[in-house]
Amino acid sequence: MSKKYHISDLLTVTTGRLVSNRHMDGIYDILGHLSGEDGLFTHQLLRVMKEVEPWLEAQFPTLMKDSDFMAGELARLDNTLEERPNDPANIAEWVESVRVNAGLPEWIPVYAMSEDMHTRIDPIAEAKAMFGDDRVAVVGGHE
Repeated sequence: MSKKYHISDLLTVTTGRLVSNRHMDGIYDILGHLSGEDGLFTHQLLRVMKEVEPWLEAQFPTLMKDSDFMAGELARLDNTLEERPNDPANIAEWVESVRVNAGLPEWIPVYAMSEDMHTRIDPIAEAKAMFGDDRVAVVGGHE
């Protein structure tokens, strides 16, 4: 199943740079769609981003951070941010430029992975595995 996402949401996941015009909401939304798992916890995002990478690379090879095209675009972004670090329009201008240079629409259909491509892990169990049982306090009866 596909769902349309703004190019900035997709670029956030393919490049690892927070360029979504919806900020963290964009990351939660697109990763939830790709994995088929709504309600991802913050500590799960990096794992799921790595998990979806091969799937996105198959759909959008040019937009991956290690492609020749995107390496050049990311270098341009870094230069722009050095020159104008406090200009909030920098990111939006860069996203639009990437969209135009790649010949893509503003809203892009992104296909979800099949269920067998994603590993569901209970968020509390994952937090305990990451940080230790003694460092995870469960509030509100989730478990």
